[in-house]
Amino acid sequence: MSKAFPPDIRTAAPPYDISARRARNTLGRRLREARRACRMTQMDVVCALSACGSEVGIAALSKWENGQAVPNAHQFLALCAILGHAEDAFSYFAAAPAPLSAQGMRKLRDYMDDLIASGRYAPDAQREPPCAVMTEVRVYDEPAAAGPGCFLDSGAYETLSFPASSIPEGTDFGVRVSGVSMEPDYVSGQIVWVEQCSELSEGEVGVFVYDGNAYLKRYQPGMPAEDEREAYTDSEGFVYPKITLASINPACADVQVRPDLEFRIIGRVLS
Repeated sequence: MSKAFPPDIRTAAPPYDISARRARNTLGRRLREARRACRMTQMDVVCALSACGSEVGIAALSKWENGQAVPNAHQFLALCAILGHAEDAFSYFAAAPAPLSAQGMRKLRDYMDDLIASGRYAPDAQREPPCAVMTEVRVYDEPAAAGPGCFLDSGAYETLSFPASSIPEGTDFGVRVSGVSMEPDYVSGQIVWVEQCSELSEGEVGVFVYDGNAYLKRYQPGMPAEDEREAYTDSEGFVYPKITLASINPACADVQVRPDLEFRIIGRVLS
């Protein structure tokens, strides 16, 4: 009996032509198509990846879609789950294009969504939905200062989508941090989630408006010293508390609130 030998891998047709696929940007185009089919923005995908444990920016995702770079293996598997292709990752992202137009592909996707929604054809009753559950939150454009004050009440904000699991219960809006005075707990550029309220307990971190500027600080109320009482006493003899907006970074000064200037508590920063 003659012995069978495997094909010579040096002459056989490659099972996957990397150069050709890279030239056609097959992976990037499919990634963009899958994202749009899920009706997700690039920010939505970035936030969903963050919830999976991979911190990447919109610039990185754009490079993946444009073919300038590729995700690593863990990021690719997370993308497959986020975009609803955990079960058919290779056939969708690597196989030859289906003989359907873009409209036909959308109809095919809609039909698949209907089958999944019915629950009658799911291979596993515990299977998670194909796309991450997202929620919309107002995020103010003007940062609350963790350093110099910036005005928050301009009304300049945008509504962004985030994975619902990443938003703390009670969140009313988000604010971007600016400055270094609350490091290492809060860093510049970070979005903090805020519950709107008018009162805080001592030591809580909040967002405040003082003298027309917004601050992200730790709330430290107290009574004025004896030699300061006159400055904190009104015409009817009421003594106002001495409020300090404290920094976490010891290299940055605290803000002392004067009783004759506007001061408001905007909300509590949630962990």
